Amino acid sequence: MTTEFTTLVQELRDLDLYLAVEADVQSGKVGVRMRIAPGVLAVAMPRLVVRPLVENAIRYGLAGKPGGGAVTIIAEDAGVEAVLTVEDDGVGMDPARVAERSGLGDVDERMRSAFGLEYALLVETAPDAGTKVTLRLPKG
Repeated sequence: MTTEFTTLVQELRDLDLYLAVEADVQSGKVGVRMRIAPGVLAVAMPRLVVRPLVENAIRYGLAGKPGGGAVTIIAEDAGVEAVLTVEDDGVGMDPARVAERSGLGDVDERMRSAFGLEYALLVETAPDAGTKVTLRLPKG
């Protein structure tokens, strides 16, 4: 499998285009917050990582939550790595069902293919507790 690379800043630009047309975001049902450390914007990463994680949060985590909710995207500098988290305050899920979410599985496969098994996604979730997806990206 050949992995196409981009930068975090380009992934965030692509995400902005998606969010501009996402109905739940535009209607105000879903809020999106971002806290991005400037020092990680140039970090290389596989294409199609951030948007699928945010889409998953909106479609599965928040669509079923009465009154909507929020997705928070954080990218931090952690020395030799950047740490990216996408977290929603939605309905959560049974942790045993995480593998059924094709968006998560696809991103996990791209990360492991690009950087090795130690860069697999970390998914923390439980019913009625939201979902937090964390990934690490090597810098340099």
